[in-house]
Amino acid sequence: MWERGILARLPACFHQPIVAVAWEPRTGTGPSGGCAVLMRDVAQWLVPATSEPIAADQHDRFLRHMAELHAAFWESGELDIVLEVHRYLELSPWMAQAEAAIGSPHLVPRLVAKGWPLLAEVAPARRRSSSRWPTTQARSWRRWPELRTRSCTATGSWTT
Repeated sequence: MWERGILARLPACFHQPIVAVAWEPRTGTGPSGGCAVLMRDVAQWLVPATSEPIAADQHDRFLRHMAELHAAFWESGELDIVLEVHRYLELSPWMAQAEAAIGSPHLVPRLVAKGWPLLAEVAPARRRSSSRWPTTQARSWRRWPELRTRSCTATGSWTT
């Protein structure tokens, strides 16, 4: 995204913190892939990853900003950075298991792990089709591409 100029094309309402990116040779087996990212400190503007409600004005601002983001890149084919099937795994049981396996302290994967078992209780009719998820989701998105979303938005990474 850095090299392709995508970050530079973000709408003005997005103040992305990346200053520089450098590639380094892999020195271990870590998942970083040998990349170093220099960023401005934006911690004070991040929305905490909690289960507390987000204020209505902040929620409205998120929706406006996401709309501007989608409009800026609408039908922009160069944004296929993450394979579809990987995008559909972002909030899947598999992601929750993978994060737990590496000892991730993040809240969202823990909430995802708690939420999937509740699906049968809160939406019993959907439970049968969800057992084939994300395969069925990927097929649906290929048939109806206008339903696709090309970004992941989660508290803990949003700013206002």
